[in-house]
Amino acid sequence: MSRSVRDLTTPYRYGVARQQSTPRARVTARRHRLARRRLVLLVALLTACSGAPISSVPPHTSDGPRSAGVGEMNNEDFSEDSSETDNEGDDDGDLRETQLAHDAVWGQGARSLLAEVNRELAAVRSSTYRHRSDVNEAEGRFDVDCSGFVDYALARSAPQALEQLRAATVRRPLAKHFVALFSSLPRDRSQGHWRSVTRAADLVPGDILAWIRPADVSTHNTGHVMVVHAPVQRDPEGADTVVVPIADSTAIPHGKGDSRQAARANGLGTGEVILIVGPDDIPFGYRWSRSRTAHAHSTTVAMGRVQ
Repeated sequence: MSRSVRDLTTPYRYGVARQQSTPRARVTARRHRLARRRLVLLVALLTACSGAPISSVPPHTSDGPRSAGVGEMNNEDFSEDSSETDNEGDDDGDLRETQLAHDAVWGQGARSLLAEVNRELAAVRSSTYRHRSDVNEAEGRFDVDCSGFVDYALARSAPQALEQLRAATVRRPLAKHFVALFSSLPRDRSQGHWRSVTRAADLVPGDILAWIRPADVSTHNTGHVMVVHAPVQRDPEGADTVVVPIADSTAIPHGKGDSRQAARANGLGTGEVILIVGPDDIPFGYRWSRSRTAHAHSTTVAMGRVQ
């Protein structure tokens, strides 16, 4: 315990509680003890939320442009082999929602990003997956890929967080740049306008999930990035898997439960992905959907939260 906390709590421990013994004094002492515990928890929370200067992030490589704005750039994402969604199951199962004990660090930025994502989902009248973003909200058209969608939503809900991402990576961030930034953040700590999320169970709606293109997948895309859209759930079919409801832009829907599946559409929509986690609940891979035939891929997975 730091000196400041100890100095504040010493009178409660040694002055009131030990010198008085009446029922009223005991109630007062109990209240003091509760106040002291709350004070210690508050100091611990403030300490946990403080961060160091931002770390360096791996520089931009050849697969993505550097200039211009969100609506003008080529961007990339990763979509699974269509065979992985052909036999997607629609069994909802008896999924238990993860109890979120970390609401105190759920940043306003994540809430704002989620609200912007929901606004776009409500506004969309047509959407096509494409690498060059073309958004016309007056017409309800959102033609974007995965990183184009997330960049666009960040620009309208958390522009300072987007600028921090751009300053650390490239002007037009792709999926791999989200992974690079999140991987550079102190574990479960904030740095600037971002906070790292380490455990899959700690994801909350409005968080951003990204992964690097797996070695066993042939594509020119750098990976995939999406926004967590609803509370994560433990998969009843496996202790090592977590179901993550997401909003994204993709060429291939995430199975039969995907909002794009019935119309055989692509572009902006919602679905679910599966994170594969170790005993420490840290993800090291994913499945594109909840289908039993969806392939498991091992890769770098990173998660972050706008503060």
